Amino acid sequence: MDRTLGEEPAAETPDAPADKRRESRKAFLKRAQVVFDGAGFDCIVENMSGSGARVRFNTPVALPEVLALRFNDGTSHPALRRWAHGEVAGLQFSGEGPAAEAERRHLARAVHEAIAATDPAEAIRLLRHVWFFGDEELRRAAEAAELARAKFVFALAPHLANRAMPPPPSINEA
Repeated sequence: MDRTLGEEPAAETPDAPADKRRESRKAFLKRAQVVFDGAGFDCIVENMSGSGARVRFNTPVALPEVLALRFNDGTSHPALRRWAHGEVAGLQFSGEGPAAEAERRHLARAVHEAIAATDPAEAIRLLRHVWFFGDEELRRAAEAAELARAKFVFALAPHLANRAMPPPPSINEA
């Protein structure tokens, strides 16, 4: 859910470094995720400008130097970690670099998991058991769905090559 939690300025903490930003940031609270190494970590963006953001996690997170800040509406900002103290971190948007690859890998993994979660193999197996209710059109549609899914999984495979993931369940089980 992508919503503004409040418009009050974010509380400054004594452990935050001195303000070295070139442009001022708008104070607001918005849910987001910091994404790196194929994983997403929930956070709250406390303030943001065109060049960076300050984020807060529920617990301290060991952030790499290169990552991405992704909002629930799908927008993503490749970023560099500039500082981190406890649950709070300062990010500088980079617009390019390995963070885009990390975000791509995260999305590819999410697609892979969605495919596995919505595997039609069981439904098709049950339909085969009852001879597709004697409906030839239903049989052809099921076979087309199996073929389309197999082609889709095959086309997605190169994008998952860098991650060790189990293959999605077989669609040809009968």
